Amino acid sequence: MGWFRIASYSRALLYATPAEHSTYPLPVRTMTVPATDPTGVGDIVVWDSQSLTVRKAVNVRLGGQTVARLLLVA
Repeated sequence: MGWFRIASYSRALLYATPAEHSTYPLPVRTMTVPATDPTGVGDIVVWDSQSLTVRKAVNVRLGGQTVARLLLVA
């Protein structure tokens, strides 16, 4: 369970190179999940009956502590 958002090209480039991004089906989305969520790169998530592949997974930190995870999915 997480919060989905369509990622602009510039936002997606915070996590992926232009070459990587060019291989992703559009639109690319970000998904914010709890810090304890075990979803990782290569996993499949289902949103609105669409199967999306996790392309990148980044820990979101605040004060040195992981407070959430951001997944780049396409």
